[in-house]
Amino acid sequence: GGNIWQETTSSPASVDITNLKPFTNYTLRVRAVNRVGSGPYSAPLSHATDQSTPSMVSGVEVIFNSSTTAVSAHVTWTPLTNSRGIITQYRVTYQSSPGAALQNVN
Repeated sequence: GGNIWQETTSSPASVDITNLKPFTNYTLRVRAVNRVGSGPYSAPLSHATDQSTPSMVSGVEVIFNSSTTAVSAHVTWTPLTNSRGIITQYRVTYQSSPGAALQNVN
């Protein structure tokens, strides 16, 4: 896709750009404007924002399998597509009853 430039007007010589998305590459440029017109843009500067905590996993499904010797659960979920960073692992935690200790699946 093409670049989508958003402009802001500022005076004096600084501006705060807010509501940027985490783990996103941004390119910024500046130009001066007066009553006659606009000057040329500065050289573009690129920067990537830092990672943030991932959003909530969705599409979680559990299938319980029972036999005479064992009970197990098969857990699936939809992988994050807008992860706000690099996902290093998905951590599954369970407990046997409310108030019981949480158990991590390795």
